[in-house]
Order: sequence, then structure tokens, then C-alpha cells
Amino acid sequence: MSRVELLRKSIANATTSTSPVRRVQTASAPTSPFTIDGTSGALTPFGPDVPLPSRAVHLSGNAAGTHVLLAHNDPSGVTVIALEPNGALDRDVVQPTPVDVGVFAHQVLTDAVSDSIVFLVTRGIAPAPTTPEKPGAIKEFRFVNGVLAKVGNVAPAGGFGFQARNLDFHPTKPRVSTLRPPQA
Repeated sequence: MSRVELLRKSIANATTSTSPVRRVQTASAPTSPFTIDGTSGALTPFGPDVPLPSRAVHLSGNAAGTHVLLAHNDPSGVTVIALEPNGALDRDVVQPTPVDVGVFAHQVLTDAVSDSIVFLVTRGIAPAPTTPEKPGAIKEFRFVNGVLAKVGNVAPAGGFGFQARNLDFHPTKPRVSTLRPPQA
């Protein structure tokens, strides 16, 4: 089932069923799970919070519903949290090796087809009168049981002048689109 089909199914379930749909809220730390009442849309706390190392700027769940991934910008980082079978937050997945997160992690998503690749958009930072530019990239990782292993980078010109902020998947073709603000 494609990511778009999963989203449509989740929305349909939330609006036509009394089965709880999971939602996770994050501002700084911790990450807090909620259920969404399928009739009223009311949020109800669900399970324990999980503390985060720093403020998260993006979160997403993998298609299999086994993990939540969070991107942190200051300091740049990624947190992977395992989910219990009932959707409750479980624990951080310890990464066995350091994860290359660039200078400004901004978005993290699993691939739309196999759920086995993670894309991390790292914005980079435009040059300022007193500081040089810091390069951006889209980083790719294998994703197995919550563990990230580097596959490669998309960083034209070494990431200089490349300050992508977001990406999204085409619903039926093997393509992604990126959102890039005007480059300096």
C-alpha cells in the first residue's frame, strides 16, 4: 500500500470509526502520544512520554507502524523511537555507530515503497557577512529494526548552494520532489 493510500485509510478510519488513531505531539521534549477519537476528533493522552535530547523540528512514522523518527536541528540529530504493538511509544533505538546528520537536520522520512530507506533532509545554512556557508544535503540510510546505516548523500556541488528543506514522494512513480527556498 502506498504512503498516500495509508494516509487516506488513516483519515477514513479517523472519521468513520471509533478505533483510536495514534498521533504524536512534540514541541521540545518529551514526545507525547495521543489517540484521536474517531467520532469527535478529541485527543486523549495515550501511554508514557519519551524524553528527547533536544527540540524536534519534524517527526514521521514508518509505513509499518513500528517506529517514529524525529529530526532535531540544534544540535543536529535524529532520534528513532520504537513503538509497542498497540502504538504506544516504547524506547529510543540506540544507533550502533554515529549517524551523519549534517549541520541542520530538518526532515526525516522512510521511503514510500519498501520502508527500508530513510531520507534525512539537512538544510545547510546560508552564508552571512561573518560566517561561511554550511552545506546541505539529502542523506540516505538503510533502515532495519530502527537502526540507521549510511547509504549515501545527494549534495550537488558538495552541498554548497543546496539548502533543501523538505521532500515528498510522488504517489505512484519512483520520484521525490524537494522544497528549496531561494538560494543565495
